[in-house]
Amino acid sequence: MIIRSKENGFDFHYLRDEHQKIADAYGAHYTPEVFLLDAARWLRYTGRIDDSWQDPSASPFS
Repeated sequence: MIIRSKENGFDFHYLRDEHQKIADAYGAHYTPEVFLLDAARWLRYTGRIDDSWQDPSASPFS
């Protein structure tokens, strides 16, 4: 993931939870599951990855 993030210019943090301890603590239900926080670190979205980029009105972020 380090190489891939550098190649693609990813500037976000991610967590590798090898033993699923964090996933269990947060009550994750999906693999992968996304936890999006805003600049104030308020949880704004949790769930499956939203791939509705072609229809922004279908996004939970609009």
